Amino acid sequence: MFKFLRKVRSSDFVLVYTMGKVGSSTVEGLVLNSYHTHTFYGMPPSFPYHLYKYGRLKILLRKYFVYPSKRLILYLNRKNVTIVTFFRDPVARDPSMFFQDLPYWLTYYMSKSGVKSRSEDPDFLRVAFKEIFPRDYPERWVRLELCRLAGIRYEDACLGGEPFKVIESGRFRVFIGRSEKMEECLKALIPYLNLSSKVVDEDKNRGSKKWYAQLYREFCLAAEDDIKDHCSKGFRDDNGYS
Repeated sequence: MFKFLRKVRSSDFVLVYTMGKVGSSTVEGLVLNSYHTHTFYGMPPSFPYHLYKYGRLKILLRKYFVYPSKRLILYLNRKNVTIVTFFRDPVARDPSMFFQDLPYWLTYYMSKSGVKSRSEDPDFLRVAFKEIFPRDYPERWVRLELCRLAGIRYEDACLGGEPFKVIESGRFRVFIGRSEKMEECLKALIPYLNLSSKVVDEDKNRGSKKWYAQLYREFCLAAEDDIKDHCSKGFRDDNGYS
């Protein structure tokens, strides 16, 4: 909380506010006084991770005290708030998010389904993904987190076929970029945020470099059709991914 307050009070504060696994680590490295968060209303991108890390009581505490307190700090200390966020095709984003916290997702799946960890089912990961990963999360996050905080309409936030857009609403100035066009977005962000141009690592936090890289690649190839069927069609259509 104190870290957030300190950041908010800095003159060049930028809020990096994303749904997770959209390339935001790149922007964090670019903006010195940025504060990165996924939720102000209790919608983390990996709810099993939060469930097992904090427990139900702490989750309630965060939902009804920590998040409202952060919103209040933001409103009381900033007349103008710059938000930077990115959208990514759920076909790529969702399995990446699933694998980043894979042990937590699988523990949650097994506790709900009764499937044992010694299962020999070759489709174990595919079935787990389809049954427990929230297919509508990207659209719900935009509606119930980003639009709610900034006071903008969902339709206005959607990118359509654009690589990025800027929306101004009251005290909020929102830059929405497409992860797949990160280089183009960064070229626009540097003058937009009055940053000095510097080289940034656009390959940070990639699933292809993690301990699960081989399994991740095999899963994406084997479950390609299932992933497409599972992902939010509305969000894909609204943002030119279909």
